Amino acid sequence: MKSDKDNWAAVPKTKKLPGWKMKLDKENELLQVILNVVQDGICILNDQLDILYANSTMESWYNTHNIEGRKCYEAFHGRIEPCENCMILYSIDSREPVTAIHTLENIKGKGWHRTYCVPVLDSKGEVKLIVEYIRDVTGETKSNLLLGLLEDQTQLLQDILEESKKEAKRNEQDLINKMNKAIDSVIRNLSDILDNDTLNTVKKQLKMVIQGETLEQLPVFAEFTERELEIACYIRDGYISKEIAKKLNISKKTVDYHRMNIRKKLGLDSNSSLKQFLIDNLKTI
Repeated sequence: MKSDKDNWAAVPKTKKLPGWKMKLDKENELLQVILNVVQDGICILNDQLDILYANSTMESWYNTHNIEGRKCYEAFHGRIEPCENCMILYSIDSREPVTAIHTLENIKGKGWHRTYCVPVLDSKGEVKLIVEYIRDVTGETKSNLLLGLLEDQTQLLQDILEESKKEAKRNEQDLINKMNKAIDSVIRNLSDILDNDTLNTVKKQLKMVIQGETLEQLPVFAEFTERELEIACYIRDGYISKEIAKKLNISKKTVDYHRMNIRKKLGLDSNSSLKQFLIDNLKTI
C-alpha cells in the first residue's frame, strides 16, 4: 500500500489532499476569514519583530500589502529602527501582557488607538510569538475629551457665577456700611433734639429700613416679626438666649419660644446651625 505522499506525487492533478491536510487547511482558512472580518487590527509577530501575519484591517489602515516577513516598524511606520516606547518590545522583555492608549497616524489620519500586546511563551518561558491587537478608539476618546471640556467650561462658568455673587455681596455690604455711617451721623445730630425713647425708636426704624433692603435674596425674613428679627440678629452675633433675654428685658423662655419660631420659618431641622444660617443669610445691620 502506497503512502499518501507517494499517491500525491504520482497524480498531482487529480489526487485529493489527505484528510488531515484538508482539515488543517480548512481550519486555517476559516481562522483567516474570521480574523479578516474583525474591524480591529490583529498582527502576529516573532520575538525579532518580524510580521508573521496581519489581518486585512491592519493592511487597510496602513495601506500596505504582502507584509509577512517584514519588520513591523518598517512596514507600518516607515522606520529603520523600532519605535520609541515600543509596547511589543516591552511585552517581550517583561513576558507580560501590556495595554495602553496612544496616538497613531495611518491612512485614516491621526487618531487614538488602544493596543494590547500578549506574549506567547514556550515550555521554557521564552517568548516565541507576540499577538498585537489594536482597536481604534478615536471616536470614544474624542467624546471623552469633549465631555471633559464641557465639564471644565461648566465649572468655569460656575466659578465665575460664584465670584459674581461674592462681588455682589461685597458691594452690598459696602452699601450697608455707608448707610450705617449715615444713620449714625443722623442719630448724633438728633440726640440733642429728641428724648432717648424717641431717639431709640427713630434709630430702630432706620436700622429696619436697611434690614429690609438686604432681605431680597431670602424673602422668608420678610415674614419675621420685629421681635424675631431683633432676636435673630442677636443670635447671629453670637449671643445666647440668657444674654438676649437680659438685653431685651424678657424671659429666657420667651427667647427660646422665638428661637423655635425662627427655626420653623426658616425650615431648619435640629441638626442645622441656626447661628451659621443667620451669619450666611442675615446681613449685618
